[in-house]
Amino acid sequence: MPRIFSFILIFIIGLSYASGAQDVVDKNSVVIKSPIDKKQYRYLELDNRLKVLLISNSETDKAAAALDVYAGSGADPEGWQGLAHFLEHMLFLGTKKYPTTDEYQSFIKNNGGDYNAFTSFRHTNYYFSITVDHFELALDRFSRFFIDPTFDAVYVERERSIIHSEYQSRKKNEHRRLMDVQKRWLNKAHPFSRFSIGSLDTLRDRDDASARETLIKFYNQYYSANIMALTVLGRESLDELEQMVVARFAQIPDRDATAPIFTQPYMNANLVPARLNSIPDKQQHSASFVFAIPSVYEEYRSKPLNYIANLLGHEGDGSLFSLLKDRGWVEGLSAGAGYMDQVQGEFVIHIDLTESGLNHIEDIGKLVFQAINLIKQNKIDAWRFQEQSKLAKIAFRFEQEKNPGRLAQSLASRLQRYPPQDVLRGPYLMEAFAPNRIKTLLDYLRPDNVNLHVSSQSLAQSLMTDKISEHYDVAYSLAPIDAKTLNLWDTKTVHENLRLPAENPFIPERLNVLEIVSAQTTPTKISTPSEVSLWYQPDHQFATPRANFYFNIMSPPANSSATNLMLTELYVRLVNSQLNKTIYPAYLADLHYSLYRHARGISVRISGFEDKQSQLLDIIIDALEHPEYDEGRFNVIKAGLLRELDNVSKDAPADQVVHEIYRLLLQPYWTEQERIAALNSATMDDVKKFAPQLFRQVKVNVLSHGDVSLENAIARSGMLGGLLKSSQFIEHIAKPKIRKLNRTKRYLRSLNIDHSDSALAAYFQGNDDSILERAKVSLLKHLLEPDFHHQLRTVNRVGYSVHASTLTIDQTPGLLFSVQSPSHSPAQINALYDAFIGDFNATLDAMSEQQFARLKSGLTTKILRQDKNLSARSQRYWREINDEEYQFDTRQQFADAVTGLTLQDMQAYYEDNIAHRAGELLVQSSGADVDINDGRISSQGYVDTADATRFRQTIE
Repeated sequence: MPRIFSFILIFIIGLSYASGAQDVVDKNSVVIKSPIDKKQYRYLELDNRLKVLLISNSETDKAAAALDVYAGSGADPEGWQGLAHFLEHMLFLGTKKYPTTDEYQSFIKNNGGDYNAFTSFRHTNYYFSITVDHFELALDRFSRFFIDPTFDAVYVERERSIIHSEYQSRKKNEHRRLMDVQKRWLNKAHPFSRFSIGSLDTLRDRDDASARETLIKFYNQYYSANIMALTVLGRESLDELEQMVVARFAQIPDRDATAPIFTQPYMNANLVPARLNSIPDKQQHSASFVFAIPSVYEEYRSKPLNYIANLLGHEGDGSLFSLLKDRGWVEGLSAGAGYMDQVQGEFVIHIDLTESGLNHIEDIGKLVFQAINLIKQNKIDAWRFQEQSKLAKIAFRFEQEKNPGRLAQSLASRLQRYPPQDVLRGPYLMEAFAPNRIKTLLDYLRPDNVNLHVSSQSLAQSLMTDKISEHYDVAYSLAPIDAKTLNLWDTKTVHENLRLPAENPFIPERLNVLEIVSAQTTPTKISTPSEVSLWYQPDHQFATPRANFYFNIMSPPANSSATNLMLTELYVRLVNSQLNKTIYPAYLADLHYSLYRHARGISVRISGFEDKQSQLLDIIIDALEHPEYDEGRFNVIKAGLLRELDNVSKDAPADQVVHEIYRLLLQPYWTEQERIAALNSATMDDVKKFAPQLFRQVKVNVLSHGDVSLENAIARSGMLGGLLKSSQFIEHIAKPKIRKLNRTKRYLRSLNIDHSDSALAAYFQGNDDSILERAKVSLLKHLLEPDFHHQLRTVNRVGYSVHASTLTIDQTPGLLFSVQSPSHSPAQINALYDAFIGDFNATLDAMSEQQFARLKSGLTTKILRQDKNLSARSQRYWREINDEEYQFDTRQQFADAVTGLTLQDMQAYYEDNIAHRAGELLVQSSGADVDINDGRISSQGYVDTADATRFRQTIE
């Protein structure tokens, strides 16, 4: 569903503001917080000028920290593209206090935590979360990144190859490819025009400087406390957190660094207006209209660009999107800021095209500029700004709790932009209406100031491309937009079907939390007049007037054949398309819905403010009961679905080899080729005839959870009666099952994937679907994951994408190893698997009871982690209902099972199920540069899976 760019309108994705509600200033700091936010905040600046935000949450089960350096890839030295990214990787590989290369990573993972980092154009951000009992020790390890990293020469060389692997593994990532080619129209003097990931070539040693020397120089130049910001969240008091931080982070040197400011013109003025044509790897069509504009970076209190983005990105009746969609030219549209810094930026209208739309680029452009004219020719209305401001205030007032790690990461970055008092509410603030500024920005949206990027594989036949991008091998052409097209777009007219949106009817009026006295701690099944199974739980823990209403209509024919699966999918997409125009204002009011197909039928989820959910549900049910069958829209949807299925073969090799495990073992499972064949012959009349069959025999589950009365829960479940008036209710609809692998055999499946990297997945199926078996597999994965990652990625340098994980199919657990590599063949990767599996047997044998108990405790804490918000809890309940676990205590059973396991249990389980690789399923793909005969694992000794259909039939 098309959307306004979320990073521009994050403050609009919540809704409504109670009369008289006030912002709360925490007594311990100047930080302004939401009235429902129970956390305590304190802002301080250390003597070394490090900006620090402390967050005390006495109820949290996870602690977290993040440090943001206000320098990213934009600061890469001339000729050293990717150096900031390289440095980010290197800080994980040992410090003087903790020299072991995997010390930090293993400590975090072993104690139920997670860690990561990213390098963007202006920021480098490091963050982690961990169980509260291990926070201080983790914080000590983390702090040393910024005090005494070793930059071990051995690991400089090794990690450089990992950086190159990351680059190679994502060479076919469409986002990166399109971004790479779009840099062709930028000013080459602007750092954003450069390659930022890094490769063996850009990070090679030079005669005048080694990579290690350059890394250290860059570190000393920019890793300075005065351009860093730290967020720390823990269960401790603010005073205790402050002591922890000062004792460690005050040691970071203040080198009086200056955060980079980029004053060079962003766009190449000689290439405006221009048209860029590019050829994507996947089947997709898009057009982006990009306008250079002045910076609005500092204007966060008025957000003038938001006013424009909201109107151009709207999807309701009379919108640009609605008009283009009715003509069959587009599938999606979004509008908002692209690049933006303190000096300059860009405004982007991005359109996902249909095949037909690709042939009407000039006409689409004309309507784009007519939509802009509509805004220019109308008054800049204060009521529209106030409506957006009202929604933003409500979004802040009732902001849902985030995962501690993500919260810390986000706030560390925000500290670089907003003053301390606004670090929480900055993205939501809209308190200064600036109509003249809005008009000024609109003046930049002109035909003579636009660059157009059109991307489609069809361009390979219809338009010549004469260049290849340097780093991602994208075929493209770049030329001025012709005068005829510019004259067509330079119009003062407005299409008669374009109009500005009316007031939003879905803004909630009830914002108080209901006073419902209930002893329920989990959903209870409620008797209703219908045969719908209603599960209800009032829940006020999160102090928000939100609720979630989910219903699942299970139907035997929905997945009984590839044809029926595709007819179900087409029906769902037709209804979603029909609803889009009407429901878009609800989305803006933080009232969301999703309608989707699944393995046993269709589901609808409604979430957000409870006040207007009945109105939204009524609209959805009416569309399900009375779908609009339009031949043109059907053809657009069918073509888009065919493209999606075809594009699966263009996914990353690591994704494809894992996906193949599902194809082989899940039954029923219809492959992409089977779905395409069924879809090619499907007609709109087929869908029209099939849709009623979905409701002929059904089993229906409903969950009503949150700030909702029993009366409303029953009434909404009753609203399904019209849709199901002719349905026969049945007790059970079978779930997809897993095919069982024979423990005495080994299995090998080979794929031919068009990618330079090779990939290998190794899957060990669990013995059954019991809670105890799930506990054993999960604990085993938890025990070996850090070692596996360190050995293959850091020591063996096999590649960037290295994973040890669990893979659950039909509740049967499995252990999965997967690797994608630009340098190792499947046979070489398999040899490394074999070596690791043998070595880990010894690791388990040498493990102490104390170490085992600590690792086990980390996993149980992770299993029992708190629900951070209402949606997380609803989704957990919904999974239990789907699995028919009506005691709603599966995770407690799971944790108890893990707690009961002994070291001897795990040693025996590993020996019996993994150590000898019995019953293993391998899926391999050789990279394009690998000799298939030399690089592939030989099929000798493995069950033949060359014919996947026949193989599936042999293990029914």
